[in-house]
Amino acid sequence: MANPSSSSPQHSVKLYGQPNLPWTLNREPFYLETSVPGSFAAGDVRRGSVKRVASAVGEGAMVIAFVHKYLGETQ
Repeated sequence: MANPSSSSPQHSVKLYGQPNLPWTLNREPFYLETSVPGSFAAGDVRRGSVKRVASAVGEGAMVIAFVHKYLGETQ
């Protein structure tokens, strides 16, 4: 069984109110992609989210498509 972890990732993700972090790729970020290329946010962790399960599930499904797209570019 996995143990939940709330430790911070090794890289910095832009949080609301922080200065802009530079975007490092030659494309615009995908929808729901954070300031770290290939890192996506969905559901309650997003600023301005509606805090509903159905919304989080829909966003999670969208993120899967973008992860596949991102992985396709990096191979």
